[in-house]
Amino acid sequence: MAEILKEKDPLRRLTELSALLSTLGPTAAPALVQAFEASPLGGGDPELVLLVMWWAHFDPQAAYKWTTTEPRAQFGNVIAAIIRSWAHRDPKEALGTAQGLLFPVQRELAIDAAIAGWDESGQPGLLEVVARLGDIDRQRLAESVARRRVLALGPAGAFRWVESLEADPAFQEMMTLRVASSAAESAGGGTIAAAWAAPRVRSDDRISGYPRRIATRWVMRDPEAAMAWLATLPAGADRSDGVAEAFRAWAGRDQQGAFAWMDKAELLPWNEPALAVYTRAIASERPKEAIERAQRITDPELRDATMIVIAQVWTKRDRAAAEAWLAQPGVPDGVRRYFGTGKDDRAPLERPAQAEPTAPTGAG
Repeated sequence: MAEILKEKDPLRRLTELSALLSTLGPTAAPALVQAFEASPLGGGDPELVLLVMWWAHFDPQAAYKWTTTEPRAQFGNVIAAIIRSWAHRDPKEALGTAQGLLFPVQRELAIDAAIAGWDESGQPGLLEVVARLGDIDRQRLAESVARRRVLALGPAGAFRWVESLEADPAFQEMMTLRVASSAAESAGGGTIAAAWAAPRVRSDDRISGYPRRIATRWVMRDPEAAMAWLATLPAGADRSDGVAEAFRAWAGRDQQGAFAWMDKAELLPWNEPALAVYTRAIASERPKEAIERAQRITDPELRDATMIVIAQVWTKRDRAAAEAWLAQPGVPDGVRRYFGTGKDDRAPLERPAQAEPTAPTGAG
């Protein structure tokens, strides 16, 4: 073992270490630990991960205890490796240990590892435990489980799986949204998720979340296909939310490409929320152009709310120019009334929440 750990080539070192560990039983642990403690390895190195994964297969408590005394093993990836192997033996104990970690990064990695190990073990009760977690952990780990189902079953199989769940309706709905997200971000999954979701998209003022969930992931692989799908959806808050958030996500990843698409697109009611995001994103650098383009929005509420935000930005940059524009004829009455109060720094109308500048979304 000492000779393997002295090997200069990291890939060869890992290959030889893995081969050796596969031949050893639990009685080899003390000698292995001694060799590792005398080695020149750095903190969190993959060799440490291999060691603790092997060790935790026999004695997870001892492997975990070792991390409290060996500084190089106190990295999140090393602890997570122990928890993952531990979960194959006793998933509830492994998850409880992970939840008890004090440092947030270690805790999050370890909880994810516990869920992965539990899922790999095939032992029952995983979804029931996820459903009982606190809100933040429940949402994040539901995403993890959904992603694993998509990878294991394929997008279509994952949708069949989630529809067959016998769970609390609210939890099943949350899982369904996350399967849709994971399917859309998988290779070739965007079209499958879109076809599945199309009949479930709302056409009123309520939001199902499917257009946002699917399109914000799909744009990472094929943005124009995602936007083309959104164009086919029925008008309503659901579609508008999806268009705004998909364009925002696209611009957050590839602003040049997203803006070029918007510059070439024919302005139609379905893509007006994307134009609102676009104009607000350019407001600080090109306020006059932003105002001129926002004026083309035909939805009065969205137009006025967008123009108010642009004018607020413009006022901070060049108050005289902004006030000169506000004094011109043709400024929408809603915008003029807003600034006529003299409170140009108050919160704008609620509608622009769909159109903040370009930070990608997709959580929650």
